[in-house]
Amino acid sequence: MMNVPYTYGGVPVVEVSALTMEGEFEGDFLLSSVDHPRARTWHSNLYSAQNWALNSNYFNSGLAINFLLTPVTYYLVGRRDTDSAILNIYRAAMYLPWCLKLFFGIMSDTWSISGSRRRPYFLLGWILFIVANVSVWVVGDPGVLLICILSSASSVG
Repeated sequence: MMNVPYTYGGVPVVEVSALTMEGEFEGDFLLSSVDHPRARTWHSNLYSAQNWALNSNYFNSGLAINFLLTPVTYYLVGRRDTDSAILNIYRAAMYLPWCLKLFFGIMSDTWSISGSRRRPYFLLGWILFIVANVSVWVVGDPGVLLICILSSASSVG
């Protein structure tokens, strides 16, 4: 076995066998494919071409949710004559799923759908976003409760 020095920021940390399997312990370190010296660099580079789908998903979902926030607020105040407490409930319902993204991420990493981890969850989220917003459009003049529920459902995506 040939030993390859494992470096962190150019500083050798521990000698790692070139034939170490993913998930083995060597010394006090858990080795994974990202920790291995011959790891693919796109895993650790958020701006690589393979990771553009992840970046664009979060950018587009944040953009879509924030673009919908202002017109819905004007609708609730102008048409439904809601007070500030109801608007705060609406905003809380809109942003609550974003606070739970950590748990959604753990869920998508733990339970794969059809052998794929994130892609099906992104697809289901965008489908939920589209269905919730089309439902608001189809109803035509929705009430405050329906707006809060469907806005919360759309921001899950």
